[in-house]
Amino acid sequence: MRSEIPPPQPVPVQVEVTVQDIMELSVLSNSFSADVWFSSIWHDERLAFNHLDSCRANMSFDDKFETMLWSPNVCIINTKSTTVHSSPKPNVLLMLMPNGTIWLNYRVKVESPCSMNLERFPIDEQLCSLVFESYSYNTATVSINWMPTPITILDDISLPDFDLSGFRTYKHIEAYKAGEWYRLTVEFKFKRRYEFYILQMYFPTYISVFISWFAFCIDTKALPARIVLGVNSLMSLTFQFGNIIRSLPPVSYIKAIDIWMFTCVAFIFASLLELAFVAYQDKKLLLKSSRSSNTMHAVASIMQNMMPLAERGAEVIEAQCQEQTNDQNDDDVRLFF
Repeated sequence: MRSEIPPPQPVPVQVEVTVQDIMELSVLSNSFSADVWFSSIWHDERLAFNHLDSCRANMSFDDKFETMLWSPNVCIINTKSTTVHSSPKPNVLLMLMPNGTIWLNYRVKVESPCSMNLERFPIDEQLCSLVFESYSYNTATVSINWMPTPITILDDISLPDFDLSGFRTYKHIEAYKAGEWYRLTVEFKFKRRYEFYILQMYFPTYISVFISWFAFCIDTKALPARIVLGVNSLMSLTFQFGNIIRSLPPVSYIKAIDIWMFTCVAFIFASLLELAFVAYQDKKLLLKSSRSSNTMHAVASIMQNMMPLAERGAEVIEAQCQEQTNDQNDDDVRLFF
């Protein structure tokens, strides 16, 4: 019976997924790990037993019986690794209904790739998907569809860095060289939790920039202290940026965190430029003041050297005037006598 495909063809197969847990979403490896139960349900009238035993509601079997039956071979095709849980036996359930309906369920751990987009990091959202196909049968043999309730989340999924904010399912036909296959896709949307980055990135970098502005309150004559304050702030910012980048993969595009860091560096560098400009202006004023002081000293020295000459000239003039006065008096006396 395993090699014979049951009628009608294409065989309608319904798929559902139950997410038990999502353990990890790794930015470095661009992948997420999850424990899921996925079920395939189809009808094979050759296995109907309602005419034999009407008292049984269903019959359950383990993985050994599954190898004896035909199955649509629905699998997750985009995983890096898929492992069926064994605790201690393989977690495979095959349930047979009286009318010949078969429910095949696997409990698996999957590691699936995620195409991360970090342009808005650390306020970004990421999409991770699981893709289901019938690996052995194309659209002419098997038609897979989502059940009315395709996805079930057992508990609230909360990761250290992300929250599961939603999911969506869709179906389309994928064309290969061997033919066309039905493809079912479920996309999980994860929203990053940014509280950690506020405390570990935004707040410390803001403090570093704010501390660099303290240099504006220090006397311009204390230039070394002002420079040390600005350089230390720049080094602290570089160290904080290195800690954040270390947890991210190397990408060729600019992220939101890069713009924030470059802006902080620009503010601190501008404060250092302001210190250099103020120091240059102070030196320029000091040189100008020194030249003016030297000129005043030279003028004062010249004036001091000229004072004795002026005094001697005044004495000579006064003596000449006195002599002229005496001569005039003598002439007046002679005229009188």
